[in-house]
Amino acid sequence: MNAEPTQIKFTIGAKIRNRRLQLGYSQQELLASRYSEAYLSRVERDQLQPSKDFLAFLAARLGVSVPELMTEVLVARPKVRKFARENVELELSNARGAIENSQPEAAKVILSKFEVEQLPTDLLGRYYTVLGQAEMGLKDYEAARLDLQRALKMFEAEAKIPELEIEQVRYWLGLTYYYQAKYWLAIEQHQQCLRAIRQGRINDAHFNLQVHCKLAGENLSIGNSSQALELYQQAVGLLQASNSENIVGLATIYQGIGRVYLKLKDLTQSKLYLKQSADLYEQAEQLKAASLVKAELGMALLEQAEFEEAEILFKAALALTTRAGESSLSGYNYIHLALLNYKQGNLAQAEDNAKAGVTLAKSTGELLLLGEAQAQLAEIKIGQNRFEEGIDLFEEALTNLQQANSNQHLNEVFFRYAGALEKGDKLPEAIQMYRKAYQYKS
Repeated sequence: MNAEPTQIKFTIGAKIRNRRLQLGYSQQELLASRYSEAYLSRVERDQLQPSKDFLAFLAARLGVSVPELMTEVLVARPKVRKFARENVELELSNARGAIENSQPEAAKVILSKFEVEQLPTDLLGRYYTVLGQAEMGLKDYEAARLDLQRALKMFEAEAKIPELEIEQVRYWLGLTYYYQAKYWLAIEQHQQCLRAIRQGRINDAHFNLQVHCKLAGENLSIGNSSQALELYQQAVGLLQASNSENIVGLATIYQGIGRVYLKLKDLTQSKLYLKQSADLYEQAEQLKAASLVKAELGMALLEQAEFEEAEILFKAALALTTRAGESSLSGYNYIHLALLNYKQGNLAQAEDNAKAGVTLAKSTGELLLLGEAQAQLAEIKIGQNRFEEGIDLFEEALTNLQQANSNQHLNEVFFRYAGALEKGDKLPEAIQMYRKAYQYKS
């Protein structure tokens, strides 16, 4: 016997998302570097009204007309019987595998096969957990938070769910807060995970280490350096007690300790730990991570005007990213070298390195990288008394950063732009840029 049909509303955002998935496009592939993924994500969730230009661009890419996208419709869909449990478990496993292989978009395609009302009640929590993890991978942290909260509520109501599974969801929920810079809320979730460990309700060594490291990083983010250092040291003890050959884990902990000492203005200890971290990452063939640590230490040394050692580190980081084929990170390393050259007064070399950063940014299509590279080159141009070229580059940089939706970088570049205008005796324009900078202050 057929069940009564239900009416489903297809909004503009839903129609864009469904058509995109039907064509097999990721958000990045659909946008072709013309707009930011954050912008599309908000449109697809109907949190933002798309501009006419954006709709026209999407319609052309999706092979439909603008009116087709703009018309919200109600369609009838019959209710269907629930999926067999083994099929749900298999698809959830496939989605988890996609997430582990850094394919969150593929995981969401798998999950889109289900309607919530089709799932067995006791698997709903696992469905929302995997969906939340996929959204985390897509940097859609607010959607991930809502789905992980649903999962946690369902798990806590189920007596048969293992304690570890519940606390793992809580751990992921804490990460959604962390990546939205809501550090106190992240700490609150992860402290509950730590309490479950210390009460003996969880005995998983890997999870224990994860929680200690994440709590340490969060405490560092709120300026609680002493607590962060204590937690990192406890994490080292956990590794030693487990007799584990976890080189990457130890590298991560040393990186954290190095950052703590940077906050404490103890550059000697920071250099010791960050260099050990980079060496361990390189030993484990984690070239991207090794390059990031070297660049981070290089920036700390640059701030102290230790130019020679900073340059060695930036060049080593660049060699690693080149070897790893990480074009974006290579672009950032060129920007670091350009900044170093600029501070040394070597403007010709600074210009060459900044241009290399711009070239790589254009090849990758990453708007954030392009905006940063253009801003650095703009500052160099002004230092060379090529004022108009510098102003034009600052304008291009701001346009790209606005499309990338990065308030922090916009704040920094508006300040640098204002400073450049001051140097050119354009005080009214400089004041306007300072005001804009404060608008983007986090």
